[in-house]
Amino acid sequence: MNNRAGWWKGAVVIGLCSLLGGGFLQAGERYTNNNNGTITDHKSKLVALADGNCLQKMTWDEAMAEVGRLASGKCGLTDGSAAGNWRLPTKRELGILVDWRKSGKFVALNNDFYWSGTVNEEDSKLAWLIFLATVYIGNDLKSDKNMYWPVRDAH
Repeated sequence: MNNRAGWWKGAVVIGLCSLLGGGFLQAGERYTNNNNGTITDHKSKLVALADGNCLQKMTWDEAMAEVGRLASGKCGLTDGSAAGNWRLPTKRELGILVDWRKSGKFVALNNDFYWSGTVNEEDSKLAWLIFLATVYIGNDLKSDKNMYWPVRDAH
């Protein structure tokens, strides 16, 4: 057997796992409501605010600053988090927000644009975002006001 054949078998296994919901999680086990204002997504290994709209539309710079200040006591959080624990999702993580919206586990989600923490590599005046209504991922001027959904890495 050559390396190419082994690669294909690995790709098929990974592809099947993705189609079946990714990994070995059983139905209903992907999300845990932590009853502290957060929900853990075990597939993405992220913790998110249970209320994706508790924060108002802001420019990208304002949203980055507000996320840096987010802590227990704000947005219904009783999780013991401190300023600096939260961040905006990366460009790569934006698609996960669509899964969260479809899950029915999160409250008050708008068909709106949500910032990522990733700046456009070719133009620093732009940042990546997702439009949840159509799953469009693109760029917007950082000076425009959009929604944002803070996340942190699960431990």
